[in-house]
Amino acid sequence: FAAAAVFPDKEKDEALNDRFDFIIKCIFNKDFVPYHYATRIQNTACTVGMFVDRFQAFSRLKDLEDASKMADWLISFSQAEDGAYMNHGVKYTSVIYVAKSILELSLAEREYGLENNDRKWLENADRHYHSAKRAIDQLVSADGDFETEGEMTFEDGMISCSALQIAMLALTLPEESPQRAVLTKE
Repeated sequence: FAAAAVFPDKEKDEALNDRFDFIIKCIFNKDFVPYHYATRIQNTACTVGMFVDRFQAFSRLKDLEDASKMADWLISFSQAEDGAYMNHGVKYTSVIYVAKSILELSLAEREYGLENNDRKWLENADRHYHSAKRAIDQLVSADGDFETEGEMTFEDGMISCSALQIAMLALTLPEESPQRAVLTKE
């Protein structure tokens, strides 16, 4: 979808959209709850990101609506009191980029809400941003003691996924924010 936004090709875009719609119907029910392996929240989070990419490529509001519904389910299903996204009692925010996908959605919702003076989308953006920020704040507070889906050992994926999400949050904060200064210090 990211390529389709830059290099539109009617025939390829149709095939891409048809295949994506087919796969979504095989994996998620009408409420965007996965038929199987719902605890693999990274799959749902990545799908949120794909819906956002498709919205940005083709400007179909339904894609943003579907991403928003899917993110709401993901948050209600997996977000713990401390902000972390969970899978079977394990903090899963550092697996793949769960919070990053929710942040991407929030940014797209905010842009759409501002462009269209639409309070509903601004509220959605705030709700999703707050969720992602809570999860990333929990990563920061873990001070490198991240959990992951594999063995509880120090592994590169959980470090790179956590670092990217922390950096992405930092870039969404105002320049003068003390938290941005802390998150972006060398």
